[in-house]
Amino acid sequence: VRLTICVGCEGGKALAARLKESMDDVEVVHAGCLQVCARSAGMAAQAEGRATYVFGALSAADADDIARFVAAYRVAPKGWIADARPLGRLRDCLVARVPASLGPQPEAFTGPVPPELGGEFAGRALGVGLAAWVTLGCFAGF
Repeated sequence: VRLTICVGCEGGKALAARLKESMDDVEVVHAGCLQVCARSAGMAAQAEGRATYVFGALSAADADDIARFVAAYRVAPKGWIADARPLGRLRDCLVARVPASLGPQPEAFTGPVPPELGGEFAGRALGVGLAAWVTLGCFAGF
């Protein structure tokens, strides 16, 4: 589990320090801003294949509730916590909960382009370019 703490927010550095000292099995990272400035300090919780949670209005005093959240997050199917009552004050600090991604996304543009695809792309690009030049030429009076 990765907890990203907004250290640009008031109290963010103290929260990050408290979590680092009290939670060995969690990766605590700093972020300049999580865009929850009206509810500082902010924290995002993420893990691969699991929902992402964003919290605001946190302080170092919330470390125990955050530990309970992490425990519930780990056992919840895909990180989707159905009952937040055991999380104490943290349940009232939730800003957003984003479902897990649908699965691994394919790498974009990896490997060589097949010749038939490259030829088709080049033909279309040439046709579009030629059409644009003809149109511009007509408007310019050529």
